[in-house]
Amino acid sequence: MAERTTTFPDGREMKAFRAVEAILREDPGLVAAGVKFRTWNGDQGDFTPLSSGQCPMLRISPEALQEDTPLTQGKSVVHFSIKVEIAVSGLIAEDIVNFWASVRAAMVRMKPFRDTTVQCFLNREAGVHRSAVTFPGYTSWKGEKTPEKGLVGAGRIQVELLINA
Repeated sequence: MAERTTTFPDGREMKAFRAVEAILREDPGLVAAGVKFRTWNGDQGDFTPLSSGQCPMLRISPEALQEDTPLTQGKSVVHFSIKVEIAVSGLIAEDIVNFWASVRAAMVRMKPFRDTTVQCFLNREAGVHRSAVTFPGYTSWKGEKTPEKGLVGAGRIQVELLINA
């Protein structure tokens, strides 16, 4: 990981992002498949286009797709989205659809993770009160997003955080 260029403390969104990263990186199914990760940790490869020679590959990126929602006078709900791009070699639909099924399986809330469950880990690390895989990662694999001799898709993992308002 490259050295950070600022001294801002990690916000709850970033803590949630890195917790999701840890869950995906340590998932036995994704590890067994040899998935390569890009997670915006300062590596030069994070910015380069996905290509079939690096597959299977997964890149997560923070996104804001919905504004915060006021809940009470003192609390708001932050709707934090994590874009999950996946890429496979070849042009066989099963490869990309099954890859996404493995990503979804890694994020099952009651699945054991480390010394707890996925949901409890997200709550402990970042105060996430709800997480969900909301958009499948195999729906956008047509057209210019297809690397040579491979398929690429993008899905979403949504986390919600209660923050002081």
